[in-house]
Amino acid sequence: MGTRQTHQLGGELMRIIGILSVCVLLAACGFQLRGSQSPSLAGYQINVSSPEPFGQLTRSLIHRLRQLGAELTAHKAPEQLTIELGQLQRVQRTLSVDLNGRPIEYEYSLSVPVTVSRRQQVLVRQTFVVHRVLTWDHTRAVARDTEKAQTEQEMARELADSIAEMIRIHAPTVS
Repeated sequence: MGTRQTHQLGGELMRIIGILSVCVLLAACGFQLRGSQSPSLAGYQINVSSPEPFGQLTRSLIHRLRQLGAELTAHKAPEQLTIELGQLQRVQRTLSVDLNGRPIEYEYSLSVPVTVSRRQQVLVRQTFVVHRVLTWDHTRAVARDTEKAQTEQEMARELADSIAEMIRIHAPTVS
């Protein structure tokens, strides 16, 4: 075995040792990949109330809470967590226009106030907001409406994930 091959073998060995060291350090500090947490709302009874009970945000939130192991109830009870979603606000703002003065780029925002309570005591009150920038082609009017509806669904799922994560983080402190 020549010195060049020995040098290459030593370099690869050092790279492997370096990668393993980083992995051990990340594991030691509690790092977890997103989505790798076990359901942490198991055993919690949660009631979700919303002005739009069949809206995309409410459906997405209920789905996400069930994924996290929560038991959802239809009626409020003193011992359970109650999540009250406020009215979903939609805001569309023009960012740029073309030479003819027609809007071509919009900022689209969804926001919702959320109150989490237990035993008639407010535990968390927070407003969640999601923004997107959308670019429109005026020659594709039908596609624009479909794209906007799909974007709003994605934004509602993102809001639901953020709300569920906030509940997951605060739930152990309210038991």
